[in-house]
Amino acid sequence: MFMFADILLPLAAPGAYTYLLPPALEERAKAGCRVVVPFGVRRRYTGLILRLHDDAPGEGVQLKSVEELLDEQPVVNELQMQLWEWMASYYMCTEGEVLKAALPSGLKPSSETIVARQPDFADGDTLSPRDAALLAALPREGGISIADLEKAMKRSNLLPAVRRLLSLGAAEVMGRAAKRAAALPNISLTKPPSTPPSMPSAALRRKRNSFCATSTSLPAPPPLALKTTRSCKA
Repeated sequence: MFMFADILLPLAAPGAYTYLLPPALEERAKAGCRVVVPFGVRRRYTGLILRLHDDAPGEGVQLKSVEELLDEQPVVNELQMQLWEWMASYYMCTEGEVLKAALPSGLKPSSETIVARQPDFADGDTLSPRDAALLAALPREGGISIADLEKAMKRSNLLPAVRRLLSLGAAEVMGRAAKRAAALPNISLTKPPSTPPSMPSAALRRKRNSFCATSTSLPAPPPLALKTTRSCKA
């Protein structure tokens, strides 16, 4: 039995985060299974177990615990994990970004996931009172993020209830909440610029053509040799 798990989260952050495995999950958890973990103060993410181990963190470090195990059998195998590691190295991104792109939104709900009520669902009698109240709070159009839904209903950790509604077909995933974009300058799309853009110099054109001619023979980047892990403190 292992006490710790390195969890890959769908974030643009290098490496994985180490979490504490509750005793009830020590025998059931396997590499490649999805879990729900807390991250920060209020956010929760669906992550993937990369490794189970007994390597305790430094003295005085208090880890956060895995809240829920979503799979009894792995949904991602070792060969796929190796492919994700290669993709992260080749395309110069993080494995978390590869995870975010590889798994459908319905398999990795998080606090930023936007959900809406499924208009064709007509079997509300099978829902518990709490799930029925959650379904009634979901909009039919546009959707709402799970984080905003928790604030509106004054409830925490609605991910399990939302997954139940998704599995019953009572709700649907609309996407993820977009991060607030930086303010852009006021650019007119109809008025032409006052001065036309200058053409590149002959020396710059020669350098660009030389680069394009040789870029196809560049060697592939070496595979990653070391996984970075960090502790997710309580």
